[in-house]
Amino acid sequence: GAGNNAYSPFGAVMWTGTQTAACATAIDLSVTNNRTTAVCLSSKTSPDVFEGVAEVSGSVTFLFEDQTEYNQFIAESINPITILFTSDQDDEFTAFCMEQCLFTGTSSEVPSTGPVRLSLNFRSIQAAGGTSLAVCKGGAPLA
Repeated sequence: GAGNNAYSPFGAVMWTGTQTAACATAIDLSVTNNRTTAVCLSSKTSPDVFEGVAEVSGSVTFLFEDQTEYNQFIAESINPITILFTSDQDDEFTAFCMEQCLFTGTSSEVPSTGPVRLSLNFRSIQAAGGTSLAVCKGGAPLA
């Protein structure tokens, strides 16, 4: 909207574990909340909407600088993934934090020229506090 800045495409950063994944080129995030309604006999409506366990999954694409992320997939290690978007003025940000992520699949295409891209599918595992995904927003208030 008016007065709100778009996030800078060059101001985004991603961490896997404690390491900055500066070579991340794309991320696809899917959130399914799994809400359901119960059918009751002799009633036209459901008594309530029942909360399910949210499923958070997606894929991330890296330029294949080294084998850090690939080794996390091979070792089946569980790592946090954090994605931070900032504005050009660094006064606004949005962060997506997933405490426990498991890389579940990989695909890499080795081109004849240019960089090698590695795509990893991931699934966020529900943390002890019951959170699969935390979204934090801060900085200047929205107009």
